[in-house]
Amino acid sequence: MFRKIISKRDPHSTIGGELLKELAPQFKKIGCRCRLIAERYPRLLFSVMIISMLSSGILAFTIMRSGKPENQLTKYSTGERTSPGLGSIVNTAQALQMMWAYQSQVNILLKKDTLTSADSLVLQRAFENIELVKKQVHAQRINAP
Repeated sequence: MFRKIISKRDPHSTIGGELLKELAPQFKKIGCRCRLIAERYPRLLFSVMIISMLSSGILAFTIMRSGKPENQLTKYSTGERTSPGLGSIVNTAQALQMMWAYQSQVNILLKKDTLTSADSLVLQRAFENIELVKKQVHAQRINAP
């Protein structure tokens, strides 16, 4: 049904090789002229190179300098940079980290022999925050597709 196409082109010839064959005389002329200029005016060529490097450095550090680079982590929240599935995983991990922080606060307070009124308030807020994080994670699970 399908017939093999027979090509009569040389398998070793490439586009680069063919261009080199066609343009080799022009490349040789340009190379000879550049060599002559470099041999006749070496100081001028050296001076032009130094001036161009200095001007490039001056422009890079003064005029072409952009404003303060912004930290990419603070520019976007983690959920915006990731896909929805990965974003929910990241949000859950952040919620777990927050819960561990609150849990460590609770453990430190519970190790004390006596609690002051300030300790009681901190303990109550930690429990409230733990419950809030649990509700948020539960709501994310329900809303996730």
